Amino acid sequence: MAELTSALRMSHGSVTLPGRVLRPLDTAVTIAITTVAAILIALKTTLDQLSGLLESAAQTRDAWRRFRDKEAETSQSNETNEQAPPTDAGEPPAAA
Repeated sequence: MAELTSALRMSHGSVTLPGRVLRPLDTAVTIAITTVAAILIALKTTLDQLSGLLESAAQTRDAWRRFRDKEAETSQSNETNEQAPPTDAGEPPAAA
């Protein structure tokens, strides 16, 4: 760490490295390039995960539809079971 500290010296708005002087514009360009690279990496990572997210959303949608359809079938079967009670003669009611 001491070597790095001694290697970096500030002098009149520029950073001096052994054998090279970086001016403020060079530093700004370096920071800009690094920032753009970081944004591109973050974007790529997000896009890589997008396919998994869409697949999961499709599975969730399908499961919800199966649940909703099963619930609708159950309520329809309950409605058919709750028709008019049998007549006094013990015969089932006539179909409507």
